[in-house]
Amino acid sequence: MDRDPLERPGTSGGVALDEETKNVGPILYFGNVPFASPWQRAQQLAMHLAEATDVVYVDPNRSFLQFLRRQNPLSAPPGELLPRRLLRFKPGPGFPFGRSFPMVNRVNHARTWNRLQRLLAEGRLAPPQVAVVTFPDQLDIIRSLPALPVIYDLMDEPALFLKPWQQLHYERAHRELLERADLVVTSSKVLFERYAPLARRAVCITNGVREQMFRDLQNARAHPRLARLPGPRLGYVGMISHWFDFDTVRALANGFPQGSVILVGPVDCAVPALPSNVTFTGMVPHHQLAPLLRSFDLGLIPFRRCRDIDAVNPVKMYEYLAAGLPVLSARFSEIAHFAEFVSIYDSETDCLSAARSLLAQPPSDHDRRLRRDFAAGHCWSAKARHFMRMTRQVV
Repeated sequence: MDRDPLERPGTSGGVALDEETKNVGPILYFGNVPFASPWQRAQQLAMHLAEATDVVYVDPNRSFLQFLRRQNPLSAPPGELLPRRLLRFKPGPGFPFGRSFPMVNRVNHARTWNRLQRLLAEGRLAPPQVAVVTFPDQLDIIRSLPALPVIYDLMDEPALFLKPWQQLHYERAHRELLERADLVVTSSKVLFERYAPLARRAVCITNGVREQMFRDLQNARAHPRLARLPGPRLGYVGMISHWFDFDTVRALANGFPQGSVILVGPVDCAVPALPSNVTFTGMVPHHQLAPLLRSFDLGLIPFRRCRDIDAVNPVKMYEYLAAGLPVLSARFSEIAHFAEFVSIYDSETDCLSAARSLLAQPPSDHDRRLRRDFAAGHCWSAKARHFMRMTRQVV
């Protein structure tokens, strides 16, 4: 049987962020992904916000068909110690096709809110002070909320995760959220430039890296399995989906036949035939990334450029740099802001040439230190402090 739907997934103690961020909360944080899925911005922010106040992370609705296909995760990834003030709410099974049919989405969100409201009313938590939403379909739940301030944490272009027939409805909901929210937070400068003019108040708080990653990297050795692969080892960490450029990966694998291309992360798209020196590891828990990063000689961001990708602020960039790795990325608008620390290519030929140049000699200690220092300036705890200061202005 499912456990209590409102649970505390971790056991670590919380530490107040600073005087300026006290007394903000409880926060209802409506995640765009389940908490137990591969960690993204939503989980990172919620976890660090919970160092200062109570946070209820609300998993997105999942249909009963999804529950039948795979077991519903009940807790955070193993090995993680999370703040005691972070609670996770898991809605029960909903009706299928909510993302495609607005009426179904409204029914599912109404059921979620009714169940969550009952639990909050039982005295498990003080009345919420603010709601954070992360995806346009959550417009349907904030319509049901009491008169709470709303923050729209815009992590990426919503269309990046939608089917063509879903986009018109979601574009309307996205625009309404932009206009309705008391604060719009964007994860990238490109998103800020696009949408700040439509918002009452907007701020850009980019992605980052956990302080724990630096401690893990300091003590980590190369992953034994990956260390046995021939070098140089060109690595990618993250979701592998329709925006992933397999053609460039193939070119790199063929260009370094004596080396290895390592792809770390879940795959949700068709994978074409690739050379034998391309290795897929599947999903790896976030707290186990350090040995994999220590195995890489070069960090890759091989995205297909489009309007939606132009607005992506890649978490993997900060993680590669925290490991002191040289980074090679396809050209898109947001990554151009980081050209001081990222080598950018425009074609497969350009990519192969840049990779050879970066791998021609090992990076100096000075170069590694500069990369790590840049990443250290983008820790999630600092992002959460900024988020909390902005939240206090609208509560």
